[in-house]
Amino acid sequence: MNEGSGRSGVNRLMFDVNSFKKSVKEWIRVNADGTEIDLRDYCDELVPAQQYQANQWLIEQTLSWYRHILERRVEESSGADSEAGEI
Repeated sequence: MNEGSGRSGVNRLMFDVNSFKKSVKEWIRVNADGTEIDLRDYCDELVPAQQYQANQWLIEQTLSWYRHILERRVEESSGADSEAGEI
């Protein structure tokens, strides 16, 4: 076996972080009412089982980022509600 074929086998097992991030952003766009649990389930599906432990940090970081997005949405909607009440 030559080195090239061994490396291609490794590449098939590599987890593409950029693809993960793009997929998550698309999921958030399509699932505007998605919950944190829904996103965790989706992230769990994206990460190959054999790479899960090594990339668990990425899932946790993604969920933390999503919590921030959800909090901002709540703040923005409550701000709009209070402004409507002042008119």
